[in-house]
Amino acid sequence: MSDISVASSSAVSGSAQLAKRKMDFRFRKAERITSLKDIEHLFERGCSSSVNVSPLLAVWQQRPAVTADGRRSVKVLVSVAKKRLRHAVDRNRAKRQIREAYRLHREHLDRVVADSGKELLIAFVWQSDTLEPTERVSEAMRRILAFIAQRTTTTQKFS
Repeated sequence: MSDISVASSSAVSGSAQLAKRKMDFRFRKAERITSLKDIEHLFERGCSSSVNVSPLLAVWQQRPAVTADGRRSVKVLVSVAKKRLRHAVDRNRAKRQIREAYRLHREHLDRVVADSGKELLIAFVWQSDTLEPTERVSEAMRRILAFIAQRTTTTQKFS
């Protein structure tokens, strides 16, 4: 009877390893820009690049830094100004839409950054004065991430 339990536990560990290989769709705190120094440096004039796809503006910067565990990383900041959406409920919904769209479309960008050996900081800023449909936010995010991935690989080839 113990042989069966050993065999089943090895099958469970095999399925756990397979689950680890699948795309992790979580959005952890380690993936967020939390340092005020990083935020200031990201928005300094001349230090970053940007792309505007309505309703989002993305400001990004590549750095040669590597995280403590040796993995390359993408860190994200989400901003919705009170000037744009007056009600907290609307701002929270817009931030939720941005995070969800990023979470679903980041896989290609993660692979590109992992191959580049650099860290990427991205700030997503809401530019519309009204709420937008989730599909439009998702499409804008997909286009922005594809553009950043293209630019990242281009600068990697010429560096």
